[in-house]
Amino acid sequence: MSQHSEAIQPVYKTEFPNQPIEIYKGRMTLHREIEGRKSSISGNGVLKFEWAHQSKVTFELNHESPSRFFFHGNNASKVKETLEIEELNASIEVIASYFSGSEKIAYGSIVDDIEVGESSDLQNIQFHISNFHDYVGKGIEKDSQFWTGRLLLEVNDWKISIDSLEPTERKKLKACMRRKGGIAITHVGRIERIDGQCFNAVQCQNTLKELFYFLSFLRGLWVGIVLAVGFDNYGNLVWEKWSNQKTSLYIGVQSWFPIQNRTRSIDFLFANFTRLFESDEYKEPLMLAVHWYIESNLQAGAVEGSILMAQAAFEMLFEVILGSRSIKIKADKKLERLFQWASLPVDCENISADDARLHELKELIERSSDISNLPDAITRIRNRFTHPKHRKNEVSMVYETHVRIQAWQICMWYLELSILRWLEYNDVYKNRMKFNYEGDYENVPWLEES
Repeated sequence: MSQHSEAIQPVYKTEFPNQPIEIYKGRMTLHREIEGRKSSISGNGVLKFEWAHQSKVTFELNHESPSRFFFHGNNASKVKETLEIEELNASIEVIASYFSGSEKIAYGSIVDDIEVGESSDLQNIQFHISNFHDYVGKGIEKDSQFWTGRLLLEVNDWKISIDSLEPTERKKLKACMRRKGGIAITHVGRIERIDGQCFNAVQCQNTLKELFYFLSFLRGLWVGIVLAVGFDNYGNLVWEKWSNQKTSLYIGVQSWFPIQNRTRSIDFLFANFTRLFESDEYKEPLMLAVHWYIESNLQAGAVEGSILMAQAAFEMLFEVILGSRSIKIKADKKLERLFQWASLPVDCENISADDARLHELKELIERSSDISNLPDAITRIRNRFTHPKHRKNEVSMVYETHVRIQAWQICMWYLELSILRWLEYNDVYKNRMKFNYEGDYENVPWLEES
């Protein structure tokens, strides 16, 4: 008998990046109401899950009705559109982006979630994950093939297993995404109660939302948790949930996550993450910190916008963790105190990074009589493009490109470490400021000082 667990098998697959997934095919009716006028078209249609920055459920309806279907015109805000699917006992709010009477076709996207089946007595829920890390985890197998692909998390009453797809399939998808980008299902997860009892899908929805933010923080981009399917005690698929989800295209962003470290401290980290997430005081700051971290890591607002988001995250973390509302503190001093709390150097000469990563930034600090340290430099760089001023003796209103890029790089490094310090993570991480190989990790700075 094998000592390894059987790999979780996905219900849905992507054979190639950005492949739409057909989730329903059958009769449907599209209703539109505008300023008291109602019209409907019916026919055979299909629901698909399509990948984009906002992965979404779409519909396409080949209609048969000769009735007039009113266009939005100048009253788009007063239009109400619903898609009725009798077989699913569903009436869903939608946005019909295209309608043609001559072609007999209409298509668009859903607004509401769609739930199919009964969710009150589930043994487990499986879900599909896009563009997550290849990590070294616990051993699993399928058809005598073995790989170290399981990440196991336990929190509150829940046990979560996350399995990577089998190596050949995963390697093919990753190779294609490296060349062309895109989104694909790379992992499949399962959530169940630790005590083995059945549950209602509503009971674990908050935990799955926490997992979405947590895995995205590990990956450094938005990881989709989509296409949930529920199974009963007998292994029958009895429930599904189709909903829109924020996702990121595959891109070579850096991440602190030590993927070859057998994920030994990640279970503890997730427990601390959920503890903050479930707190009325810390839920919103944690969500904002992860949001700004990921959007900055993706350079959603280019280098300049990414520095702005990182600075916002630093100042918020200071206020939440260390701040005193009775004392007014300048922005650079907030960063300085936050970095010191996280055992992060505020002077460039003490930074554990390859010199080429910070050469121009260090030169700027050394040659300037006004810039006292790294937090001061970051704040001044931010201020140059948020409060631009033309100075007679300065050639440029903003600092040169290399300086801005290096400021962004160190912002990302310090932001992920500040969040990890807040989450009480005490293990190794991957230092993005060093030219190192995967597996060449180092202890978090506060662990070195203890």
